[in-house]
Amino acid sequence: MSSDLSFKRLRRLRLLFAGFAGLALVLVLALAYWQILPGERPETWMSEEETGYRTRGSILDCDGHYLALDAVVYEVDAYPNQITVTKTLTGAVALVDDLAAILDVDSDRVLQRFMERENRQIILGTFVDADTGRRIEELGYAGIHLEPSYIRYYPEEELFGPVVGLTRWLSVTGVSGIEGYYKAELTGRDPKGWEGFSASGTAEIGDGEEGRREGPGKPPRIADLPQVADGADLYTTLDRNVQRIAYDALAYGVNRSGAERGLVIVMEPATGKVRAVINYPSFDPNRYPEYWPDRSANLIDHSVRGTYEPGSVVKMMTVAAGVNEGLITAGTTFHDTGEITIGTETLYNLGERAYGTVNTVEVLAHSLNVEAVAIAKMLQPAVFYDYMRRFGFGESTRIDLAGESPGELRVPGEPKWNLSDLGTNSYGQGVTVTPMLVVAAVSAVANGGRRMQPYVVERIVRGHDETIREPQVACAEVISRDTAEEVSRMLAQAVEMSIPKAKVPGYTVAGKSGTSQVVIGGQYHPTRTIASFAGFAPAEDPRFAILVKLDTPRTSEFGAVVAAPVFSRVAEDLFQYYGIPPTSVRRS
Repeated sequence: MSSDLSFKRLRRLRLLFAGFAGLALVLVLALAYWQILPGERPETWMSEEETGYRTRGSILDCDGHYLALDAVVYEVDAYPNQITVTKTLTGAVALVDDLAAILDVDSDRVLQRFMERENRQIILGTFVDADTGRRIEELGYAGIHLEPSYIRYYPEEELFGPVVGLTRWLSVTGVSGIEGYYKAELTGRDPKGWEGFSASGTAEIGDGEEGRREGPGKPPRIADLPQVADGADLYTTLDRNVQRIAYDALAYGVNRSGAERGLVIVMEPATGKVRAVINYPSFDPNRYPEYWPDRSANLIDHSVRGTYEPGSVVKMMTVAAGVNEGLITAGTTFHDTGEITIGTETLYNLGERAYGTVNTVEVLAHSLNVEAVAIAKMLQPAVFYDYMRRFGFGESTRIDLAGESPGELRVPGEPKWNLSDLGTNSYGQGVTVTPMLVVAAVSAVANGGRRMQPYVVERIVRGHDETIREPQVACAEVISRDTAEEVSRMLAQAVEMSIPKAKVPGYTVAGKSGTSQVVIGGQYHPTRTIASFAGFAPAEDPRFAILVKLDTPRTSEFGAVVAAPVFSRVAEDLFQYYGIPPTSVRRS
């Protein structure tokens, strides 16, 4: 009877555990796939030398919530020649049942694995979490070994995906977002100058020979890591609660408008601290392979990696320059004919509509291209482009996020510039920017004319050493404080007059909508547009600036229609979160 039972057990072993090795192979391939970035060749990735580390530093939000950290996982190995309990069938069954229960696999598969491998090492599990590893260790079976390894873990998943970024080869080197920009600080440095450490635990050969690796599929074993200093922990300006507020509002806006994707940035105008960066749809860094290649755009932080023509949001800057130069005021009137000629081009309002007599507030409220061009002509090219530079256009913000694009601003004296550019640039066409630059420029108006340097990391802590970053001024006076206050009032009046979807009951908000065409291959796409709204609140004492950007919305192309409601939702929730009383209460 016992012989028959053993025979049946063995048959079940052989039949049911055949898929176990295949599962391990899938994990290996998935892990290798996980760490290859868009456009990279595996050969380049696998031979690249890495800096040795002991523990990569963690990334935290402003309240100390973990956004990225190293986690310990285990490979569970069995060595049959060291296992004593398997000398009896009862002991073998108990061992296998215990392991199967903890690892959450079928016991017959585990038994079959033992039979197939005979006396060789058996890998029972990979990427086993610390709690499961501890339970296995508590069993106390001889011949069952746990090999600890590091992986990078992102607790907030999609919420912070692109802005926190990714690491190459399981936490050895950051390649995007905060992970990429601060890779040197996050990665522990070897004081003896260790070089050539491979994430697989194998040293590079050196002496001109190509580096070798044991092959992809396993995280670096802790035992193989160089004995070097731990990486620094980064405390960011990002606020998990603000991030969630912005994420939920943007998800609603993207889905409701049918946009391909969207972006929200929240910044403190007075400091440059970035409180939220939301890309939607986003990605979960813990599940990287699911997004490549079909959803690879989700991996990019479009706040700094992509440029676009900002459209009529730039009218805010054009008007501010005119006010600052004493050329216009809120009450200055224009006779709008619907068209204006500058250089070799005749430029028009939307729909070529003529509005007749309008004042400057109405120019902003109705987003009139013709009057923006008229103000730029009054300023003259040298002065207009000086203001554009002061607002930050034509350069990068130098924010501490990997891969920022500089944008483009053609200026007089460059071969491709002509006088017509002065006209189109006045309303945000023919100039490219990152969304981060736009929110920084808008924040300058909100901050009394002073443009601050945007940043996302404010404390770097390594052991007992701490480096604190103080807010830095990028441009001390873009416009005067009086001008900033007057333009803020004008923007608030414009919202009240013609952008009801941006309003928040009980509060005064200031802002400007924008609609621009998508440039593809140097040509404007006939149907694809970008809708945006940039503003700040409360208008009379700004606590935050917000940019909302929606790519190719389907329900409407206008920022005042599809982006403004997202701004309103974020602003309303931020008023509550920060405990900001309504305008009437603050004025009393």
